Amino acid sequence: MMISESSFHHVAPVISSTSRESVFGERYVGTTTETRHFTKTSVGASPDIRTLNIVLDEYVASDVPRLEASARETERFGLRVARLTVPVGCRRDDHELASMCESGPFDLIFVRAPIERAGLGAELSRAAGREIRAVETLVYYEWDLAQSSSAPQQQSFRIESVVSFASLRLLIEESFAGYKNHYSANPLLSAAVTVDAYVEWAQTLLQGTSSRLLAACDESSGDPIGFVLSSVDSEARSAEVVLNGVSPKRQREGVYAGLMTATAQRLHADDGVLRLAI
Repeated sequence: MMISESSFHHVAPVISSTSRESVFGERYVGTTTETRHFTKTSVGASPDIRTLNIVLDEYVASDVPRLEASARETERFGLRVARLTVPVGCRRDDHELASMCESGPFDLIFVRAPIERAGLGAELSRAAGREIRAVETLVYYEWDLAQSSSAPQQQSFRIESVVSFASLRLLIEESFAGYKNHYSANPLLSAAVTVDAYVEWAQTLLQGTSSRLLAACDESSGDPIGFVLSSVDSEARSAEVVLNGVSPKRQREGVYAGLMTATAQRLHADDGVLRLAI
């Protein structure tokens, strides 16, 4: 049995510029973020999407830890998979949390907890008798679109809002090949299945009416070389970057920065978004 542990580190700088540095650079391309700085739930999303705003609500607005079976991951990986979310305000000690994991019938548990709980992994290993792998620390940003403006920059690609899913799938497979996260760091899980999970996630997101896609396409071939998938909460006038990637062959050409700038501008102009979570 194994537990993969992710830390949660919440910071919220306002990104007021769209230079590569202020949008924290292409070294972060291909990462996924599960965050939200606001508390309303998304509207119009596909019902089987666990939207990011709900994820952060579990961290901030609740003090009750939740251990839940993950039917989708159980089916995908052929293991009994669960997720343990430990909110920021949780008052239960590490031993109680370990007991929750110990009593469950799961082969693999993904744990997400505040970074301040440095001893949780050791307690899970001791009390629950499981192998622990600390795999990633997530840092969250908020972009205030009401205060942001940028002049168009010369680009070697064009921005499109419609591309074929077949071409997007190829880009995702290329972007996430060898990508390190809580799936790929786990020896119980196939690397191929890990990439397939991102393809499935993108496909599911695109079925929701709250999703927005922008792709950077090569000027010559028209093939997508980068993409940003975001989710809009119309009521809260907010949005989140849910999934993004850039072809390894086209990194350090400003593709990510260009996509983020275009995403922010279009969300602000078309959907009235004032805050963008990254």
